[in-house]
Amino acid sequence: MKKAIALRELRQFSDFLDRAIRIPGTSQGIGLDPLIGLIPGGGDLWGAVLAAYIVFRSLQLGVPKKLLLIMTYNIVIDTVLGSVPIFGDLFDVFWQANVKNVDILESYLSDCEGEDINNIKNYSAGNFSGKGCLIFTAVLFVTSIIVLALIIIVSFSG
Repeated sequence: MKKAIALRELRQFSDFLDRAIRIPGTSQGIGLDPLIGLIPGGGDLWGAVLAAYIVFRSLQLGVPKKLLLIMTYNIVIDTVLGSVPIFGDLFDVFWQANVKNVDILESYLSDCEGEDINNIKNYSAGNFSGKGCLIFTAVLFVTSIIVLALIIIVSFSG
């Protein structure tokens, strides 16, 4: 019963962050996360802090480390790509890391609670590799630093 209540609360929280208001004429919603991502110099980091709450609660609910890594990966992608000016804000609207993470939690709680999870395809968009995730995240991070440095150089050069 506690898990069902926690899941319902986390679903409401993720909906608030990712799809609280429907975009007229579409089935797409927009929530607080893409809006705070518009704040220059750290809006996406605040979004990551809010998103981390879902991962923290999932840890408390007994979600396996592999799934917690996927959830963290979703947040990293949201934060890194979301921080790219203009395109990142649009990306935030469609990526919806918080909804994805609650979907992972819901699938785990309904299908796999108490089982050893060896194949986690049901919980992600494809095969998951911890090393692959780490490499991809590192590449995104380095690329973001380079882009940020270039923006700063261009901004102050004339």
